[in-house]
Amino acid sequence: MTKLVGLTWDHPRAIDGLRAITASYLRDRPGLEIEWIVRSLRKFESASIEEVSRSYDMVVLDHPCVGEAAASGCLVDFQRHAGRLDLDGLKADTVGRSFDSYVYRGCMWALPIDATTQFSAYRVGALADDELPADIDGVLALGRRSGIALALKGIHSLMTFWSLCAVHGDPVGRETDDRLVSRKAASAAFETLRELYALCPPQAIGWDPIDVHETLAHADGPDYCPYLYGYVPYARADAAGPLRFGNAPGRKRGVALAGTIIGGTGLAISSSCKAIDEAVAFAGAVTSRNVQLAMGLAGGQPARRSAWGDATLNRRFSDFYRGALPTMESGIVRPRYSGYIQFQERAGAIAEACVAGRTAIADAVDALEAAHRDMSKGRTA
Repeated sequence: MTKLVGLTWDHPRAIDGLRAITASYLRDRPGLEIEWIVRSLRKFESASIEEVSRSYDMVVLDHPCVGEAAASGCLVDFQRHAGRLDLDGLKADTVGRSFDSYVYRGCMWALPIDATTQFSAYRVGALADDELPADIDGVLALGRRSGIALALKGIHSLMTFWSLCAVHGDPVGRETDDRLVSRKAASAAFETLRELYALCPPQAIGWDPIDVHETLAHADGPDYCPYLYGYVPYARADAAGPLRFGNAPGRKRGVALAGTIIGGTGLAISSSCKAIDEAVAFAGAVTSRNVQLAMGLAGGQPARRSAWGDATLNRRFSDFYRGALPTMESGIVRPRYSGYIQFQERAGAIAEACVAGRTAIADAVDALEAAHRDMSKGRTA
C-alpha cells in the first residue's frame, strides 16, 4: 500500500471538492491511499513552504511561496515530468494568470487547482446589478448611503492596498525594482483605503475574507464589498443569505479594469515525497478538464477556464464564475522572490496600522519600502 499525505486549508471551498475527487480517483486504485490534513487560513497565509514540505507529500499553496521553493529546492519541478502531463493544455485553459503564477525561474512549482481574485460582492436582494459601483466614486457614494464591508486584518489590508495601487495606475509586481510601487500610487492607494474603511463597521480592521462573506450574508450588516476574494460556496442558491459576485470597481467609469491581486492555490509535491510518480499522476488528474469541473460541482473553485464557463456550474452557483470572469482574467500576480512571504507578514501589519490611522501614510510608505529592501536582498527575478 502506498500512502500520500497532503496539506490544504480549512474551508469547504478548499476541502470539499478536493476530498470528493480524491475519493473518486482512489476507487480504481486499491493500492493507493491519500489523506488530506487541513490547517487554518491564517497558517496557510504565513507558513514557510520549506518547513511544511518536510512533513507532507503534497501541499496546497499560494503562488508567492514559489520563490522560497526555488531557493530551497523543497518542491518537485513539474517541468521534469512534462511527458506525463498536459502542461500546454492546462496553460491554455487556465483562467487569468493562475498558471503563470506558479512558474518561476523556468520551473513549474505547482499546478493550479483553484482560482480567485478580489471581486465585488453583495447580498442577493440588497442591490440590483445596475446599482453596482463601477468605480471608486460609486463605491464611496454607496458606502455613504448604506455602508460597505472590507477585509482589513493584516495582509488583507495589504492585498486591497495592492489592488488600489493598480487602480491608481501602478500595479505591484516588479520584482527587480527597489520599490514595488511608486510613492505616488502608494500614497493615493492608502488615502483611498482610509476613505473606504471610514464607511465600514469599525470591526472590519479585524476581518479576513471569510468574516466578510459571513457579514454580507446577514441582513443586519453591510450589503456590499468592493474588493473580496470570492468564495464560491456563498453563491449557492440555497445558501443562507446567498451572495452575488461581480467585477471589482476601477478608477473611472468606462475605463478598462485595472486588475486585482489574485489568490487561488496550486498543488505542489514535496521533494521528500517517497512516491513522486503517484503524486504526479494524481496532480495530473486533479488538473484535468473533467476533474476540474467535477471539483467545482462538488463545491471547490476550479482553475480551468472551461469550468468557469460551464452552464451547469454557473446555474448551481448563481453565475459566480461568469459574473466575475473579466476581473479574474485581468488579475495581478504578487511578487514571488524568496523572502516575500516574510515581507508580506510585516507589510500586512504596516498596512493595517496605516488604514486604522495608527501610522501616517508617508511613514507607512517608508516602512513598506524598507521592509521590501530588507526581505528581498540577494533576490533574482
